[in-house]
Formats: sequence, structure tokens, C-alpha cells
Amino acid sequence: MVLIKSYLVSVQASHNPIINQALNEILLTEEDVEGLQLSINRSDRFDTDALAKRLAAHTLPQFRRLAAHIYKQARRWEDAITILKNDSLYSEAVTLAAESKSRTCAESLLRYFGELGNETMFAACLVNAYG
Repeated sequence: MVLIKSYLVSVQASHNPIINQALNEILLTEEDVEGLQLSINRSDRFDTDALAKRLAAHTLPQFRRLAAHIYKQARRWEDAITILKNDSLYSEAVTLAAESKSRTCAESLLRYFGELGNETMFAACLVNAYG
């Protein structure tokens, strides 16, 4: 397996979707979060939606955060923010809502914080999204 992984890493620059998916599968199986992050950043030529869905359902929060990163790259703001909210990564969700420049995302997040009664994050969202 080590030789296969080394080979896939060495040829990843070719941006071949099959190579990328094989490498990402190995990294996911090994639960190598850092390696998977590097792989995703090196090349986006793979089935991003399928990988993001698998990562979003993963038991380790680091992989769910990586799913949010993939959704962010794909400009799927609501999907990314949902993952961050579910993992109580509120500051990251606020930052992402502001980065999206989407009124819908900001308002949805404001409603969420209002329902939680989280005044601090509600105010942070207001300042970041509308300030």
C-alpha cells in the first residue's frame, strides 16, 4: 500500500480524477486528515460532492471540517455552514457566512443563533455579515 500511495502522490500533479480519487480513498481509509487536506488543495479534479458527503458523515470532527472546506471551495455556503453549526464551530460559521456575502446565509445563521439564545454569536454574525 505504501508504494501505491507514494506513486499516486508523485503523479497527482497530472490532475487525473481517477488518480485523485484513488489517493483520496487511501487517505480517508488511513484517516490521514492532513494528507487528505493536502491532496484536496493540490487538485480539485475528483468527485468533490461524493467525498464531501462521505466526510460530512464521518465520526471524526476533523473530517467533517474538511467537508465544510470542500463545500466552501465549491461555493456551497449553506452546506458548509450546516456542518460547522452541527459541530458547534460557530466562529467559523460566522466567518463563512460573511465571506459568502449571501444575505440568505447570514439571516439563516442569525435565526439559528437567536433560537439557541446565543447572544454573543448573534452579535458576532451581525457585525461580520453586515458591519
